[in-house]
Amino acid sequence: MDLANAALEAGAPGIHIYTFNEHQSALEVLDKLALPRQSRSAGRRSATLRRQLAS
Repeated sequence: MDLANAALEAGAPGIHIYTFNEHQSALEVLDKLALPRQSRSAGRRSATLRRQLAS
C-alpha cells in the first residue's frame, strides 16, 4: 500500500493492479487506499466515448 500511495502522491496518474482474475483482491486494495471506484456504467460510457473519438 505504501508504494501505491507514494506513487500517487508523487503525481502518477494511476496504478495497475494485477490479481489474475481475483477481482476481490483489487477491490480490497482500492478500499485500503481509499481510491474512488469507477462504476461499470461509467466505464462503458468512457469506452464508448473513446470509440466515438477514434472514428
